[in-house]
Amino acid sequence: MHALRILHCHGLPAESLHTLYKAVVVAKLTHATPAWWGFTAVEDRHQIDGLLRWGVRAGLYDGTQHHRLYMMLTTNCVLYNEQHVLHPLLS
Repeated sequence: MHALRILHCHGLPAESLHTLYKAVVVAKLTHATPAWWGFTAVEDRHQIDGLLRWGVRAGLYDGTQHHRLYMMLTTNCVLYNEQHVLHPLLS
């Protein structure tokens, strides 16, 4: 987040900041999400949601995309998706 603020202060265009936020922050959060989301605690989920909401407030991320991303995170976890390839491996 600090790097995005610095780039903004140095005059990086808003469109480029949007692209960076999606490519770095959102990509890291969604990488292998179905595998790890079910193992997160409520506090962890609130922190992740807060990070995404910060991007929406800062104008780096669209609010509708945030809603869709959060729904994807909560509905595709391995623990609750019996069709997921890793589901049988969990106790």
